[in-house]
Amino acid sequence: MLRSVGDDPEEKIGKSIFETGRVHRAELEKVRQAFAYVMANPGVARTVEYRIRHANGSWRCIESVGVNLLDDSSVSGVVVNYRDVTKRKEAEEALKESEERFRTTFEDAPVGVALVGLDGRRFRANRSLCEMLGCSEEDLLGENYLEHVHPDDRQISTEHFQRALEEGAERYELERRYLRADGHVVWNLTSVSLIRDSEGNPSYFVCLHQDITERKEAEKRLRYQATHDLLTDLPNRHLFMDRLTRALRLTRRRRGRKVAVLYMDLDNFKVVNDSLGHDAGDLLLVAVGERVRWCLRPEDTLARFGGDEFAVLLEEVEAPSDAAKVADRIVERFRAPLVVEGREFVIRPSIGIALGTARQKTAEDLLRDADTAMYQAKGRDDDYRVFDPAMYEQALRRLKLEGDLRRAIEDEEFVVCYQPIVNLQTGEASGVEALVRWEHPEQQGLLAPSQFISVAEEAGLVVPMGRWVLEEACRQGAKWQQEHPHVPPLVMAVNLSAKQLQHPDVAETVEEILEKTGFEASCLSLDITETVYIEALEGNTAVLDKLKRMGVCISIDDFGTGYSSLAYLKRLPAETLKIDKSFIKGIGEDLEDTAIVQMVIELAHTLGMEVIAEGVESEVQVEQLKEMGCDRCQGFYFAKPLPPEAVPDFLIR
Repeated sequence: MLRSVGDDPEEKIGKSIFETGRVHRAELEKVRQAFAYVMANPGVARTVEYRIRHANGSWRCIESVGVNLLDDSSVSGVVVNYRDVTKRKEAEEALKESEERFRTTFEDAPVGVALVGLDGRRFRANRSLCEMLGCSEEDLLGENYLEHVHPDDRQISTEHFQRALEEGAERYELERRYLRADGHVVWNLTSVSLIRDSEGNPSYFVCLHQDITERKEAEKRLRYQATHDLLTDLPNRHLFMDRLTRALRLTRRRRGRKVAVLYMDLDNFKVVNDSLGHDAGDLLLVAVGERVRWCLRPEDTLARFGGDEFAVLLEEVEAPSDAAKVADRIVERFRAPLVVEGREFVIRPSIGIALGTARQKTAEDLLRDADTAMYQAKGRDDDYRVFDPAMYEQALRRLKLEGDLRRAIEDEEFVVCYQPIVNLQTGEASGVEALVRWEHPEQQGLLAPSQFISVAEEAGLVVPMGRWVLEEACRQGAKWQQEHPHVPPLVMAVNLSAKQLQHPDVAETVEEILEKTGFEASCLSLDITETVYIEALEGNTAVLDKLKRMGVCISIDDFGTGYSSLAYLKRLPAETLKIDKSFIKGIGEDLEDTAIVQMVIELAHTLGMEVIAEGVESEVQVEQLKEMGCDRCQGFYFAKPLPPEAVPDFLIR
């Protein structure tokens, strides 16, 4: 023993162990007591462990077993066996430390941890798992691991567990739902590792449970957002097309059944959106979605594709009349105004209907057909149209017309004609209205605006076209003023479309053109339709005010076709009111039309406005208008729209 601690036995013979000074001070008393016990109890062995300092200064752990054999004549002493157990103690300490670390890690782990036997029962569970499942450790211990798994996820859990047992899979992961004690569902990512014993046989499983409920809810929200319109909470185009494809597939098994698609667009929604702001427009779209939903069955799908476009999927319809009935309900429902933030809006939907089966159409085909029919309904002022193959030819013609229009602007194929406006009291022309015509290279004669303006508006070409017309009219007006200085300046009336008025730079554009052409602002009259004018008053009037400050005259065109009230008429900052030809046509023949025209003239004069009658075609109408006190008029009775070179001759005549 002495050699094991670096001592020379010869030097220590006859000395007590307590005299060596090698026993650790903290354990010296323990050794004394053990020695005293041995001395007091002959024949009884006593074991004691203590630390003793090696000659090199390190500490060794010694196990001593002492026996009092003083009564044994063959020994007559105390026999002590010494064994160096330093390595064993170090191993025990390491094991103890490891176990402590495991215990601390196990209990304080931020994820749930459970030890599960090969029989599927838990024999250890940490605090995090208990909190995750809302249970105590006592509730979980001895319980089968499937006990808290959601019923819908138990089969896949069992399959993974059995595969690990049968195939010896070292590790596997799966996402599954657990039911807390309070009934709430917790999504869990479970990582399972198989632990083997020293002989390599499966011993138990370590299961790590990570709460991924927030992640799964976020994924669910993202999936929902990917398939739904965030504004209206309706399905979006992607989800609609998925359902349409599935519905068409089902028609293969159900003979005689078809699928119908209703494609819907809101007329004039952009005007509301631009004049009242996007917030009001958004509220209006939400209200539209709610109103359409009221017209459908629970199994029907209503989707918003973006902007003011909606689509309806009707499954299992037999004939176009079934879809037409739904369209009728929608149209009828929209006859009542929508109320948003205290404002009333009358929104008119245009609907296209297309039917088909999987043998006839793909989802894309059916949607395209419904879209084509919708444009036909919009173009003809119908509430809805059912798709007909002949519509393709019309759509192709429209597409060609749009392409021709773009080329026409670049190649300057447009011309401006001028229809005289005559003073009824003097019989002399006091102005002209500039009317655009298209000199199409493939057609004879000039095309009237009714043949291309609607396409230009839809294609976004009406603003550049309108600018060209305004500049050409002002240039021509300035030329006439220079060539005929003795003739009183003519008022040049130019139509301003809704899109032009909504353009942020419209006032600057007018000012730039007047400066460029040298035409006097006081001789320019911008004709704005009654409906567009009222929408401007409800929205931003800054543009109208700026135009008036520039000296430009403002005229209300097509009066009587819109929805003006007397309150609106009083607010109109306009100098001239033009009565629509639909009322002039009935003068002297229709008592109601005659009374309306008379009332409008008197009301306009009361408000300090001049009146121009449009579409005058007979002497009877002229005389009647004179008697009513109408100021000026225009129409075929005086002259058709004239090319610019013919206007001076008309003035002289």
